[in-house]
Amino acid sequence: MRIDPKIIIFVLLAAFLLSISFTIQKIAALPDLLKADLHVDQQHLHKIDTPINKMMWMAIISGVLGTMTMGLIVYRNKYVVNRNRKRTVVENDLIITPSNQNEPKNKSENDKVALLEKKKLQVIDEINKITRSKKEIKPFANSVISSIAKAFEASQGVFYIATEEGGKNYLELRGGYAYFKPDDGETKALFGVGLAGQVAKAQQPVNIDHIPDGYIDIISGLGQATPSTLIIFPLLSGNKTIGVIEFASFKTFDEAEEKALLEIGQIVAKGAEALLVTKNSTPPSKKESTPKSDKPDS
Repeated sequence: MRIDPKIIIFVLLAAFLLSISFTIQKIAALPDLLKADLHVDQQHLHKIDTPINKMMWMAIISGVLGTMTMGLIVYRNKYVVNRNRKRTVVENDLIITPSNQNEPKNKSENDKVALLEKKKLQVIDEINKITRSKKEIKPFANSVISSIAKAFEASQGVFYIATEEGGKNYLELRGGYAYFKPDDGETKALFGVGLAGQVAKAQQPVNIDHIPDGYIDIISGLGQATPSTLIIFPLLSGNKTIGVIEFASFKTFDEAEEKALLEIGQIVAKGAEALLVTKNSTPPSKKESTPKSDKPDS
């Protein structure tokens, strides 16, 4: 149990004043004690009046000085220390006090969170518009991945849709952003195989800060470069993997951006799932047949 230092100071001050008061009372009563106990006559008592008065004044002065000392200690602890705590600190010509020195940082973080939330809502709104306007999965995938990539400063991206073939689950490449598929490049990936396949199977994102050399290159008119960051996240509808989106970038994706991409991925999954259901439920167009004439050929 921790006792407040102020309480200790006040207790000591009270004890000191009581002891001074008790001492003064004893000194003042000394002549009566001498007269009663030692039978000192009045003549001799007058001789010790002066020393007794000096002792009383010394006790009084000691009490006053002690009280002032205690008062200074209390003042120092209550006001001076607190004033020092509130003392402003000058750093780089910016006045910062302990009460507000974290405000610029907190404000910056709050602005960053608000900006990310605004960006996420804008992307979701665009995805909803794309879902309503696109009738095929490929243009849907291209438009969606382009919208997300531009908002989150991705340099390259691919969009996979989950398919089933021969009782096995695959990821099939259906869209891309600034992506140039080599002639011998794979368009399908088995669940659990490769980074995208692992994300599809585990239904958990992968965020890599350092891409291995040769994994992916960005080709532009300025030349060829390897991105520094790779993020892959699943498109989930409930417990079902609808697809996977993979982004490469020269910037890192922090935890907040990763969470935002996962939320966006759920919206993309619903749109893609709706398109796939519509496509699978649409009956094939029937060929028009010309009815035969009952009339014999002339």
